[in-house]
Amino acid sequence: MRIDAVDFFYASLPTVTTAVDGSQDALLVRVRSGDDIGWGECEASPLVSIAAFITPPSHGACQPVSASVLGRRLDKPEDILAISADVAYRSMDVLQASHTYSGIEMALWDLLGKRRDVPVWSLLGYDRSHGRIPYASILFGDTPDETYDRAREIRSQGFVAAKFGWGPFGHGTPNDDAAHLFAARNGLGNDTALMVDAGQVWRTDVDAVRARWDALVDVDATWLEEPFTGSAFDAYAAISASTNPSRGPRLAAGEASHNPHMARHLIDYGKVAYIQIDTGRVGGIHPAYEVAQHADHGGVTYVNHTFTSHLALSAALQPYAGLRRHRWCEYPVALSPGAPPRPPRTRRRRPRLGAREARPRRHCRPRCAGAVPTRHTDHHRRTSGMGQRPMKIDEAFAALLDRVSSRSRHSPGPMFALVTSAGPWSPLAHRGPARTRRDNAPTEQKPGGSCSGWSPGNSAVQRG
Repeated sequence: MRIDAVDFFYASLPTVTTAVDGSQDALLVRVRSGDDIGWGECEASPLVSIAAFITPPSHGACQPVSASVLGRRLDKPEDILAISADVAYRSMDVLQASHTYSGIEMALWDLLGKRRDVPVWSLLGYDRSHGRIPYASILFGDTPDETYDRAREIRSQGFVAAKFGWGPFGHGTPNDDAAHLFAARNGLGNDTALMVDAGQVWRTDVDAVRARWDALVDVDATWLEEPFTGSAFDAYAAISASTNPSRGPRLAAGEASHNPHMARHLIDYGKVAYIQIDTGRVGGIHPAYEVAQHADHGGVTYVNHTFTSHLALSAALQPYAGLRRHRWCEYPVALSPGAPPRPPRTRRRRPRLGAREARPRRHCRPRCAGAVPTRHTDHHRRTSGMGQRPMKIDEAFAALLDRVSSRSRHSPGPMFALVTSAGPWSPLAHRGPARTRRDNAPTEQKPGGSCSGWSPGNSAVQRG
């Protein structure tokens, strides 16, 4: 079967703020091949990503992503790898290409998994999947009091780990940052793991990190994530070499990687202890899988990076689903008002001596597509990433759009981008997605239908 069409669905809140919250807009990708459909999500600027797919060619190494995707055969995993190689070569000078193709690549794996009726992780070569411990991922509050309140809320939801990041952290004095760190620790309690995301705020300033290191040690932070820019390997190595691994946090990084080589360099030269990869940026599921294998062989812990939808979260779990040792899973809990809702709150369970890993006692029914089911065992709250039937993607996406449009003061409905290479388009002048076909003829469609999207409950990612 050949790839017949690639559809982009672009939704945005009416007002996008400067908060570092990737859930303020969304770019979903639907790939069609015969009667089969796959879904993915790009984690990047939506309109720039769409442009990378439909832009006219500039020269042989600066071609649109569509030139390497539309019309290609999709019968086996090797076909996806061949398409990926062609995108990397033919679009090497289209710098957004890897972000655009990441969502498409996810959809290709989803489609192939559903066609074969097997989980995506099994297509990667794993013979089983392992559970994950979700840590609640949230932004620092504007004040230490707000950070404390957010930490208390996370604890009340039953999480045993949380990551605070961005916000005002790193923009003030070391004492200002220490106040937020202790507020987070006091709100979570001493029995909850605390991770910290600096959001590359110090660029390459090693001394700025050292000035805050004692506070990080005092709050028993598990890791300090991205204190430097993604390619500042010497800065990461300097901190790794000058700190005691047995006392204080370890370094984490990788979300800025848009190819496996950047991630490997962080491991090999930056000496990070945790490598965090976003499948919506690195090129998709298989490049993330390559990083996970490299990390596993090198004794580095692989962690997903996800701060958008549960569709992205489901995709992010596939590359390391079969690796038992890598237990953490980033789980966003404070998405924008127009983002899909998260599963309902659950009560925190106390650990029991002598308890062992058991079958799930209870499942929280996901309320949106791609949601990862939450498993409650005697040890801790976990996510498996597979094995629960959520809403269909068209239903969940329609619900997301309803929420976006209900907050729009400028238009009666959500904003979509019309994707076509046949002529000019405007995201404000069109409603509903459009399909880019092999013959480049755009065909407008209304959202909805009976197709099942990428989710833990469909055949592409269900538990084996």
